[in-house]
Amino acid sequence: MTTYCCITGASAGIGKALAQSFAKAGYNLILIARSAEKLYKISQQIQQEYGNKVFIYAADLTDLQQLDAVCTYLRNFEEQILIFINNAGIGRYGEFSLIPWHSHESVIALNITALTRLTHSLIPKMKKFNRGHIINIASTASFIPGPYMATYYASKAYVLSYSQALNAELKEFGITVTAVCPGPVKTNFQTQAGFVHEQSTSITGISSAEQVANICLKVVHSKNIVRIIGKRNALLVFLVKLFPRRLSLMVISRFQRKRNH
Repeated sequence: MTTYCCITGASAGIGKALAQSFAKAGYNLILIARSAEKLYKISQQIQQEYGNKVFIYAADLTDLQQLDAVCTYLRNFEEQILIFINNAGIGRYGEFSLIPWHSHESVIALNITALTRLTHSLIPKMKKFNRGHIINIASTASFIPGPYMATYYASKAYVLSYSQALNAELKEFGITVTAVCPGPVKTNFQTQAGFVHEQSTSITGISSAEQVANICLKVVHSKNIVRIIGKRNALLVFLVKLFPRRLSLMVISRFQRKRNH
């Protein structure tokens, strides 16, 4: 039976890099994102360059009806989905009460609800074959509350906790769940989140989308439960755990303000 890697948010940034890396490694793909046009271009390029089978599904995962349709599609997919990468995610910068509610709702819908429901729809297929790997793209933001991006940071804390708990449940079925935690990544995330300066030079430890994708490829061949990308980011996470929470919040709050000025 042919096996597949399914990637959400696959039309740009980390998702596009994931599609390229996993295709180059020989995986057949299911690519999910909002833009049918972008997905089609990526699928054509991959099929021409690598010869992989590529299925695409255009959907807005923040829309419950479209999300239900994607879940049904994945449950009914005839081939084995061996790897599932929950990459789709958004954030919004600003003072919590001044950001329109629909923006917070979209962050929760995509970063939490869609990730959880899609995973729920695929686990039975992986259990059937007694193997599989679920990779959830979390963040170094998972480890501390984040003033001025409160909903985003909280959503990534959920992803980290959820991944660790799910891994404990599923390991007896041969399924590994990994939370991959990059720091800032060179994509258009900052612009979409509302930062004035898309790539501030004050941010340290920036990774490329390709670096994140290559780490995810390595994670597939490991039993890592949590993988922090970058030694500097790993050190920062370690220090955050040592510092009093009040001090860490003060530092993060000051840092977040500076990012947009």
